Amino acid sequence: LLVDEYLLVASLLCSGNKMQSLAGLVSSVDLPRATEIYNSLSAEAQTHLLPLLYRDDIYEWLSSPELERLYWQDKELGKYSDRAYHSLMKYNPCGLLMLFVQEDKTPDSFNRLIEVVHAIVDTNNYSNIGLLTHVVQEYDSLYYSEEWAELCLAMYDAAVFKASYDYYPSCISVYYYDHPDKMVEKYHAEATFFSDYRLPHVAYEDLNRFMEWSDYIYNAAKEAPLLISKLGAIMSKIGLGKDGIFPHEHVRAALEKYSNDALTRSVAFEWLYSRGARFVQDGLSERKKELQYREYARTMELEYPQTAKVLSIIADDYHWEAKHDQLDSELFPQ
Repeated sequence: LLVDEYLLVASLLCSGNKMQSLAGLVSSVDLPRATEIYNSLSAEAQTHLLPLLYRDDIYEWLSSPELERLYWQDKELGKYSDRAYHSLMKYNPCGLLMLFVQEDKTPDSFNRLIEVVHAIVDTNNYSNIGLLTHVVQEYDSLYYSEEWAELCLAMYDAAVFKASYDYYPSCISVYYYDHPDKMVEKYHAEATFFSDYRLPHVAYEDLNRFMEWSDYIYNAAKEAPLLISKLGAIMSKIGLGKDGIFPHEHVRAALEKYSNDALTRSVAFEWLYSRGARFVQDGLSERKKELQYREYARTMELEYPQTAKVLSIIADDYHWEAKHDQLDSELFPQ
């Protein structure tokens, strides 16, 4: 096509509001022709066209911050380019996330990811939550820093991970375990945040460190009594001890140290709540579980009397369920 024919085609496409086709034309021709076509358009048409273009040689067209924003706001970078990187950091930092999917997950890459996520959080620009969550999950399993944890906290508070259901960044667990004071501070600002919190695996390894964390939360409950139930909820999620009996040895030690019946009951009830829905049958299964937990309680009552209380509460609940299910099956046989 001759230059004026290109301009004619461009004019027809623009008047027909076929901007995608116009973008294809402008992207396919050499820069001088593309520039002539672009300059022939009205300012309004240029602003509609710019976001649709993918060229790395039209930076001179971006003569104002508004034009730069229009061009970069929806772009993604798959291969590193210094200019594109800095432009996306300013106008669409989520557009840089594909870099971290494709490249090796090295410490240098992690440091650069922190820089990008800082820009995402600072600008509140969450244009690709799905990809952001994926990248966070990938790196969160490999690296930790307090700066990273604080960024993940900001994203968690912004409900970035809400679409991923039960995803809770492990760095947040570590951060609050290292800083129980921050945990208490967060509780006073937002009491419900405890519902998702789980202790990190490192909490199972060192009893002294676990007790330091637990002591801080327990002592803080003197000023905020409802913290006792929150502490019990967290302890209920730690799981079984090495002997296969609930709760974990660290929790047993803490329960004996505090000898606080409110905390003991909270651990038991929170464990019961965590079981979720169940099918009502003839009560035999629940009866077996009742007897099992009563035996566990007898095993614990000398060395861990508070733990024995936890197990007895659980056994009592299974006893009630067994009676209820048996009666239900007799009244409404299937």
